[in-house]
Amino acid sequence: IGTGTATYNDDWRISVGGDDCAAVDGTDCSVTVMAGETSPGDEVVITFEAPARAEPAEYINLSVEIASTGVELVPGNPVVVQIPAGAPLPTVSLSTDKTSIAEGDTATITVTLSEELERQVAFTLTSTGDSARYGTFTGDDYYIVRNDGVNCARVCSIAIAANTTSVDLTVRVVADSMNETTAETFTSSLTVNSTSTDIVALGSPSVLNFTIPAEALVTHTVSFSEASNFLDEGRDTISAEVQITISPVPTEAVNIPIVLTGDRNAFVMPVMLSAGATLTLNDEPDNNGVIAIPANTGSVTLTMFPTQDADDTRDDITISFGALPSGYGPGMISSWELAIHDDD
Repeated sequence: IGTGTATYNDDWRISVGGDDCAAVDGTDCSVTVMAGETSPGDEVVITFEAPARAEPAEYINLSVEIASTGVELVPGNPVVVQIPAGAPLPTVSLSTDKTSIAEGDTATITVTLSEELERQVAFTLTSTGDSARYGTFTGDDYYIVRNDGVNCARVCSIAIAANTTSVDLTVRVVADSMNETTAETFTSSLTVNSTSTDIVALGSPSVLNFTIPAEALVTHTVSFSEASNFLDEGRDTISAEVQITISPVPTEAVNIPIVLTGDRNAFVMPVMLSAGATLTLNDEPDNNGVIAIPANTGSVTLTMFPTQDADDTRDDITISFGALPSGYGPGMISSWELAIHDDD
């Protein structure tokens, strides 16, 4: 007779002479010891099935009842057989390359399985903003993009394909024109969909907390006077000018970082600047540079002269502001493009 927490046929079974006992709990499994013998003629085999993953430990009380007279049971009846717990389920967890994401920057969320599985696993990533707003509309602060390029809803369905262990998502923090001097926070949390809870469990961490840092208070704006201009190459009397204005006029000297893209051989170096300002460009291929503007200067004129080069293509030069100093922000026009037309 077998009783206990283990289930007959699912977890264990008894066979007599090679034939399985079909009754629940094996209560009909009977054997006969013939006269003159000390053991039954048929072999009694108890088979234990391998426990399923995450199945708890179970036990069986095996006991013998005697249907004949003149025989006594020896001590040790019943016998308790322990079936160990099954191996734990694989787990899924979250990780990220950064938890502090500035405006205009991105972070990567990685959903990782502890081992490969033979079928696709489905999850849900839910993002809630303690103060940051989710979405891609004006006024929103951040949104998440799946690895297939689809913008997620705030509650995002994701999957890890069979025989793979991870999938990446991209958090994009919106660069807006608002000067937000208070840090904003949001949380992304993972759950396992009901279709996958039989093969995977939630691991740790399953929640990520993010911060959008506060921005420095902008007291001055920096802007170009125009967005674009054009001229012909190689004419000494022709130049292109653009004004860089700072409002209000700073009382201290300031360095304005710039990024210059395009062929530097298309214009004459050094670039001319008014009001005692100077331009320093890093060596190529680094496109960064700095315009040093003296104190009490609210406007600087930048003048560029084209060169006569040998190619027959148009040259496009773009100057844009880099990461501005604390307290300075971009104005209405933050980049200037100069098209130099070829005369060959």
